[in-house]
Amino acid sequence: MTKFGLVNFYFVGLGCVYLDIGSNFSETLNEQNYRMETDNRALQQWDKSEISYINYANYISTKTKKFKLNLIDLLYVSNFKGGYATINETEEIILEKLNIYGQLFIEINNKFENKKLNELDKNEILELNNFADKLLKLTDPKSIYKIDGFSVSFLTALLHFYFPNLYPILDRRVLNGLKLITEYDLDTQGQVKNLKDFYPKLILEFWQKTEHKTIRELDRELFITKFHKVHYQEKIDKIFGKGSLWKHRTLRTLFDPYSSEYNETTMDKKVEILKTIIENKFNLTDLIQEYKEFYNEENKIHVVEIADEGLDILMKNLT
Repeated sequence: MTKFGLVNFYFVGLGCVYLDIGSNFSETLNEQNYRMETDNRALQQWDKSEISYINYANYISTKTKKFKLNLIDLLYVSNFKGGYATINETEEIILEKLNIYGQLFIEINNKFENKKLNELDKNEILELNNFADKLLKLTDPKSIYKIDGFSVSFLTALLHFYFPNLYPILDRRVLNGLKLITEYDLDTQGQVKNLKDFYPKLILEFWQKTEHKTIRELDRELFITKFHKVHYQEKIDKIFGKGSLWKHRTLRTLFDPYSSEYNETTMDKKVEILKTIIENKFNLTDLIQEYKEFYNEENKIHVVEIADEGLDILMKNLT
């Protein structure tokens, strides 16, 4: 829990339209389910991009009319983000379109001045997201202000460079680090579908997590961290195994009434085991799904098919 309290935000499209006090916006990283380590390749990528980051920040600091955006801004962003995207419009047209972006930047600056993201109250967060919503709509293919080759992620990078203490950069690795995306959010190329829809959520996560660090520091932490999902049997070992492999780690003693393992424990013992699992904050739906996935991979379909029945028997005795 941060100093801001516990917050629920509700979204319509991209904009935040309602906010209420309640539980956390999301439990972004369940340490019970994931193991973290530094991704050395991502770390090298970050270190290289830091040069581009500093170069662009220095350029912005020398501008006499800070929010008069131009082609050079786009080239700096493109260089920072990397990839193969190219800006495919004439400079004259780009400048006309960027004038609209710049006007919104001025409004953001007038509204928030030198405030930091973690200093904003809930109403200001709504306004911050609404400004982002207006800008993101400019990148819509149907918008007359869309710049060909200038994507949503590029726009959020531009926003961040001009407001480094207010706006994070929308990036797949960061979304993954916050556990805001799943495999269902990715297309066949591994890219995030409907990427812009995640920006309000990303802003809220950074708002809650930058009380003791800058946006850039949190961005680095999430970008270079690799997450490995912990196998359900490893989690069970931590509870019952006391440093070794637990005898009933597969949990067939709970969920497979027709197995020899099931006969190794009494119903009272099974209930005791299940209660301990629940007390350790396991989600039973997730647990039974992982159990089934494991035995699917083992090609033991009969074990998968009987699992729900085994759970039902247990739940009836869990009184």
